[in-house]
Amino acid sequence: MLTVMPAAAVVGSRHTKQHGMRMMTDRYFGTAARIEWINAKPALKEAILRDCSCLTPEIGMNWAAIEPKKGTFEFGSLDGLSAFALQHGLDMHGHTLIWDQTIPAWAKKALSSGEAGWETVASYLAVVVSRYPSVSQWNVVNEPIDTEGTDDGMRRSEIFRAFGADYVGMALETARRHAPHAKLFINEHSLEYANPVDAKRRTVLLRLAEGLLLEGKPLDAVGLQAHLDLGKGPLDIRAIRHMIREVAGMGLEVFITELDVRERDFSLPEAARDMAVADGVKRYLDVVLAEPSVKGIVTWGMSDEGSWLVPETADLVASGIASGSRVLNRGLPYDKNLQQKPMYRAIREAMSTART
Repeated sequence: MLTVMPAAAVVGSRHTKQHGMRMMTDRYFGTAARIEWINAKPALKEAILRDCSCLTPEIGMNWAAIEPKKGTFEFGSLDGLSAFALQHGLDMHGHTLIWDQTIPAWAKKALSSGEAGWETVASYLAVVVSRYPSVSQWNVVNEPIDTEGTDDGMRRSEIFRAFGADYVGMALETARRHAPHAKLFINEHSLEYANPVDAKRRTVLLRLAEGLLLEGKPLDAVGLQAHLDLGKGPLDIRAIRHMIREVAGMGLEVFITELDVRERDFSLPEAARDMAVADGVKRYLDVVLAEPSVKGIVTWGMSDEGSWLVPETADLVASGIASGSRVLNRGLPYDKNLQQKPMYRAIREAMSTART
């Protein structure tokens, strides 16, 4: 039997020196990162230590990254981020235990063929959660919803096909056994805009959360990814407020877990693009931070250079830019040179205003 020893615990204490966005309110600000980025870019490290009280592993905690082959665990990158967080008094947000896009190929095959039962999933969860006992909150199930391809709104992943919709509650129960004091999340995207798809996704999310609680499952919080998109039209302010209040009415907390902005018009000067991004972020945060159940904000990266958002070819062409040109999406607080952008100031202002 493979034995994996716990990594160094990540403590919950935070720096008390008030600079950057740290300690501005009782809500935390954090970012997604990789230890390789931090080690390679001193300016990024400086920005994280100045602004953040929480780190989320950008990809290091995904199942495919940790156990690419059955029984072979690779914790180097994740242990490095954990050690960095410990050294600097940062919390670490566990992301993510189950996500259909990061189930390793060997596990997908075993689940699809019926060779693997729940013990395969449970064993993996036990190894990871037990290794990081001081992680105080976990995205247990990421993106379980798909309203466009199913009638019930649940994503038909290999793990769903193997265990049905009950897998979400089963995962929460398994995580609770190994993290008795942590906050356990479901985490979801595309919940912000005034269109039929986002509206239905909001409905399914509320139904899923309510159903889990009625079944007595250990759900503590809902993560709203908040991947904003300047091409999706206006934010549905009233619906966002209603969704958050419904979640809070169930006794659950809310966290903004993956904030960034996808641009669509790349023809404008950078200053105009940055103001459009900042305006979208400020409008969103002014709504969500008015709700006391919203406890923290995490951006999906600090710098445009490391963003997962790559301009789509159609948007480049529509903007009069040649396909294949290297254009960065400017949807994070810092630019590629780690200089603060209007989005940074929008977040800071929104957090400061919410405090008062």
